[in-house]
Amino acid sequence: MVTQAHVPAAAMLVIHHDAGALRRLQRILKRRFGADYGIVTGRSSSEAQASVQALRDTGVDVALVLAEHWLPDSAGAELLAQGGPEPAPTAVQR
Repeated sequence: MVTQAHVPAAAMLVIHHDAGALRRLQRILKRRFGADYGIVTGRSSSEAQASVQALRDTGVDVALVLAEHWLPDSAGAELLAQGGPEPAPTAVQR
């Protein structure tokens, strides 16, 4: 989940059912992209949806969703089809 300690401008969301694999992915992504992106993890589609909402609520854009295909509560493709991150709003000039 998202914490208030460090709120990045954009985040990568990584979803995998296996805790060990998730820690390895988080470590690799944090080492490579941690200076520019928050790395948010979860182990199910429901956790992913809650994380996306929490990120939106804090004004953080979701730049990437990396989801395992077979999650405990749905397929990764279903998670993305359910409405992953919304595109950033565009500025309107009047």
